[in-house]
Formats: sequence, C-alpha cells, structure tokens
Amino acid sequence: MDLSKKAEPFGLSMGMKLEQIEGDSQKVKQGMYLVEKVPRPHSAFTSYCLRIGPQNGLSWISAFGREIHTNHFGTQLISVFEDMRGRLEDVYGNCKVVNQLVEGSALDSEKDFMNSLNEQERMLTAAWRKEDGANLDVDLVYVGLVAHAKNSRTGFISVDYKFINDEACEAEIREMEDEVL
Repeated sequence: MDLSKKAEPFGLSMGMKLEQIEGDSQKVKQGMYLVEKVPRPHSAFTSYCLRIGPQNGLSWISAFGREIHTNHFGTQLISVFEDMRGRLEDVYGNCKVVNQLVEGSALDSEKDFMNSLNEQERMLTAAWRKEDGANLDVDLVYVGLVAHAKNSRTGFISVDYKFINDEACEAEIREMEDEVL
C-alpha cells in the first residue's frame, strides 16, 4: 500500500471547496451540504452529505444508500450491509464490527431486529481506523458503515469518511455559528 496516497472516495478529496463539486447542493445547516451528484458515483448510494468549511474545505462525507425493503428479521438489510462490508474490507482491510442490542432492551427476539434498530436499541456498524490496523490512505482517519432502519420493514446503509482536517473544520463551523450570538 502506498502510504502517501490521498483518499478520493466518490472522486471527492479532502479540502475541496463547495464550488469544486459539480451539481446542485442543498445547505442542510452551517457547513453541511446534501448533494446527489458526485464525480465518481457508486450505484449503492443515492445522496451524499458533505461537511465543508470555508477555510478547511471538505472534511467529512456520508453516503446514503438506497431504501432496502426487508422483513422483521432484517435479512435483506443485513445482506446489503455484509456485501458492502466485504467491498470496503477489500479496500481498507479488516474492520471492527458491532452488532449489539442495548442491555435491557425488550426487543431481544430475532424477529425484533428491525424494530430494535429503528428504536435505536441496536447497532449494526463496521469501523475502519488506523489505530485498529486498517489500511487507510494518508488523509483518512475513519471509515464507517452503518445500518439504519426507517421503520420495521425498510432500512438503508450509510458509509462515512472522516478526513484528518475534520476537527479543524468542525471548529471553524462552530466559530461561524457562534458569531451570531
């Protein structure tokens, strides 16, 4: 692996300015933009949320997957999650997976998988970090895969990419927000 290689998920790179990203963007809040078009799209994803500061530029990407219709057990959602996890492992190496129900949850039956995910009483995530041995490019600090439920029969996955400038970008955005106080 080339340790000097710069990450470019979906053709987006750390520090890019909003003007450099083609297509329409919708401002979600200060420093956060929703886009449907990226330079190198992936068929599994329909939209992308980007954190972009005026000085630090792009620092974080969250790609949102297509709606997945599933059963109460979450079979189809889990299958899509595992497929994407395998694809990401091919790129970034081993990850840490968490498939955990909150202690004391009454939604502890296998058929409660989607309800527990929807009620935020279950997590199904995979995380790649340098400190855990992941093969991240020089400017990436984190890649995360998350399964989400919209209701007991519909879910989606998301993949997050956090660049090394994210803390500085968050501070920059916080400062801009606080200027109005």
